[in-house]
Amino acid sequence: MVPCDHSTWIYILYMISSFVNDKLLPTGFEKEVMNMWETEKPYTTEWYEKNSNIEIKDHQLQLQPLYNFFCEKVKAIYNKEVIPIQRYWACIHTNEFTSNNWHNHLHSSDVNGVYYITKDCEIHLKSESNEIMIYHPKQYELIIFPSWVDHMPVYKEGHRMSLNIECNLKD
Repeated sequence: MVPCDHSTWIYILYMISSFVNDKLLPTGFEKEVMNMWETEKPYTTEWYEKNSNIEIKDHQLQLQPLYNFFCEKVKAIYNKEVIPIQRYWACIHTNEFTSNNWHNHLHSSDVNGVYYITKDCEIHLKSESNEIMIYHPKQYELIIFPSWVDHMPVYKEGHRMSLNIECNLKD
């Protein structure tokens, strides 16, 4: 890992916007997702081993406050209309599953958001010159960044849960 120099830190931090709001998830959401995780064991499938996320279906629109908050912030940051992509992907790490991989979201969106449900999370972000910035988001923090930014969730101990959301921008 190449440490970031001062100008790279400024560049990466410029690309990230951050907002803390603990009122965006329905009551019991984390427990419900962890129950699904423990029952279905999605981390044992070949697909999950390659992608490290599981789609969360929101048929009852319980995650609408989070998505609306995200879209409102994206519109303000980029000064463009948002084209919604209302899909949610949980990134979960536990003692049973700790796989990490560098990735970006160029294939699926213009803007990416990560909402940190658990505390003590860590994410690594990579600059275009392959310098790494280590970021420690707060619990219930939403970070927003362009889809081309390479990043990697990092597992420590216990369990880690974040929720990925995306959107496109109108030209």
